[in-house]
Amino acid sequence: MDGNTWYNSGQTSGLVTIGDAQNQTFTISSLAQDGITHGTYTVECYRLKTLGQTASVVSFDNATPTGLENIGTDNILVDCSPLPTGDQSVVVGYQVTGGSAQQGVDYNLTSGTMTFSATQTSNVIPIQLIDNQIPTQADRTIQLSLYVISGNATIGNSAVYTIKDNDLYSISFIAATGSDYASNTNPTILAQITPAPSSPVTVNYLISGGSAVGGGVDYTFTNGTLTFDATHATVNVPMTVINNSSTTDKTVSITLANPSSGAVLGSNIMFTYTIKANSTLPVSTNSMISFNVGLGSGPMSVQNPPIYASIDPHPATGEITTVSYAATGGTAIGSGVDFTLDEGTLTFDANHSTVAIPLSIVDHSAFDVPEKTIEITMSILNTNSGTSLTSRNKYIYTIDANQLVVPVVYVDGTNGVDDDNHNGSSWLLQEKRYNLD
Repeated sequence: MDGNTWYNSGQTSGLVTIGDAQNQTFTISSLAQDGITHGTYTVECYRLKTLGQTASVVSFDNATPTGLENIGTDNILVDCSPLPTGDQSVVVGYQVTGGSAQQGVDYNLTSGTMTFSATQTSNVIPIQLIDNQIPTQADRTIQLSLYVISGNATIGNSAVYTIKDNDLYSISFIAATGSDYASNTNPTILAQITPAPSSPVTVNYLISGGSAVGGGVDYTFTNGTLTFDATHATVNVPMTVINNSSTTDKTVSITLANPSSGAVLGSNIMFTYTIKANSTLPVSTNSMISFNVGLGSGPMSVQNPPIYASIDPHPATGEITTVSYAATGGTAIGSGVDFTLDEGTLTFDANHSTVAIPLSIVDHSAFDVPEKTIEITMSILNTNSGTSLTSRNKYIYTIDANQLVVPVVYVDGTNGVDDDNHNGSSWLLQEKRYNLD
């Protein structure tokens, strides 16, 4: 640095401009004026604020940070730009100024200070999060603010930290795939929630693909909603398989979607069910199937009469044979008028050589109605089976009128009179039944 400072008569000091100097050493030299001495001087320069220097801005690196409540301590980054120069510094304080989270319940954070310098480019605010293990809590917030304690600085922003619940309910299918033959018309397709919720949680289910045809061709299915609660942590997705004569396997894909608040989808959100063709069933050969008897009857008060069909010989282990049954005639009216019997399937295997047909009779409580008949017919479902039906493949059940019960009292005694003491007599109550035609 070169320059001149002039002293007038009587002037004892002069100004030397040294610019942006720090502890510089400079030399004062005379220019041959008589009587002036010169020497070397060391000058210390202290700069609180340099004219024209930009103030530092202290800001949160992320104004909307988030964290799961089970992560322990989360560090919130705070930056300073531009940095102080030389030996200058900026001191900033931080504190909680609001939010829905509760100190000591959801988190722990003590107000404090941080210092920035030419070598300290950033600082962190440590927030200790508390895992309270309460499922499905709403998000909780912490409002964080900064303020300048000392130094040439301003505050750039505040921050809102959001605590996320880690105890969300998880919903998924128990398995990703399943299969069975078309003869199983009501397959089990289970979805589960963990942990079991204290209040209802829902999730939608819908068909998302597959080679099978819906609408009653290969299956019947309606998109819907599953509801889980404290006693129903596992729920079945309803699907009806059509027991048809298809000779190829077909698939149905079902997907879970849109869980209600507080729940998330787990790993198995899609379930693929394979409807196996009945023609691929392992079947027994050289067996005969028939009704145990060809005729049966009973009053309408007998609402579930025993009607059995049997196979002989029974299938070997691992083999299976199926037959269908249906009401094919008679004078009685089905569909809940005189009886109920839906078309269905009987399955015979090594452990089930005799199977019941679920006929349900409607009791009209009548005593003077004519008898009515129901004809039930079986047919082979496995066309490739070596099993056949005997001539007793039809069963006729007759619904009789109810019987009138008449009590008859016999008195065993000498006086034949009913008195309070019975006079040593013994009484016998019997029933006689009459049909009223």
